[in-house]
Amino acid sequence: MEQCTASGFQPKVLKQTTATWMLTLLSLVAAGVGIAILPSNVLNLERRGVAFCEIEGLEIERKISIVWHRNNDSIVLKNFLELL
Repeated sequence: MEQCTASGFQPKVLKQTTATWMLTLLSLVAAGVGIAILPSNVLNLERRGVAFCEIEGLEIERKISIVWHRNNDSIVLKNFLELL
């Protein structure tokens, strides 16, 4: 929402979802419930009736995490984690 305001418009939000799974959000859009601003990797998740449009000039920072199996004692994993 901050990006919308920074770009000079305020969307009229009637309802906001707490869904975080991309497939759930795409399914809501496919059902006609609303629109979503999602990362470009969802282009691979085709849904009937859903149109995609790239938003140029929009830079959104995302937090990402690394996950691994707790019993993984690989030296490669250890070295990679040290780089972070």
